[in-house]
Amino acid sequence: MIILVSIFFVSGADAASVVMGTLSQGGSVHPKRNVVIFWGVLMGGVAIVMLLAGGGGGALSGLQNLTIIVAAPFAVVMIGLCWSLWRDLRTDPLVLKENEMLKTLRENVDADGDPSSRRRGRHVGRH
Repeated sequence: MIILVSIFFVSGADAASVVMGTLSQGGSVHPKRNVVIFWGVLMGGVAIVMLLAGGGGGALSGLQNLTIIVAAPFAVVMIGLCWSLWRDLRTDPLVLKENEMLKTLRENVDADGDPSSRRRGRHVGRH
């Protein structure tokens, strides 16, 4: 089981190093080997620092605490993005057009659900 977990982490770190190398090389499909190695060593160093930051309470608890601290500002960004999306959808032309069509449909349908009588200008069944 430990071997499978190790393979998972090594392959994930390798893929992340290649992606960061690609991004830092301006989108090159084949980034230079030394750039990929740089990103791999940097990620390994960050992982070691995060594990050592756990102190006497255990490396895993320190890693969990650091993850929560780093993620907190991103939560604020996500809330801002949700609010921005909500504001944009309120003024979206397609949404406004759909709301107007639904309003017109509700106004033109009789209480019994017969849309044809109101469209012709007469009310069938009402005296």
